Amino acid sequence: MSVSMTPGARLATTIVPGAMDAFHAGDRATHNRLVAEAAAAFRNVDAIMLGQFSMAAALDECRARTTIPLLSSPDAAVRKLRQILPAA
Repeated sequence: MSVSMTPGARLATTIVPGAMDAFHAGDRATHNRLVAEAAAAFRNVDAIMLGQFSMAAALDECRARTTIPLLSSPDAAVRKLRQILPAA
């Protein structure tokens, strides 16, 4: 999926209370549920970026809860690396 930003685009951020605690405790199910609930709460946005690599595991659960396009930082990083690094 390709997303372009309009000049002057605004960013909205949120912190998901308890998500990182659950992640560090090894409770990935709780982490993913909390991230997905936060994603589902967004309104009037064009896209949602799961900005921490730890959130990538929650991508499918987020997609199940919202129709807003979702991006994850690992996917975006890999796409960018493929653009700038020569093929091996």
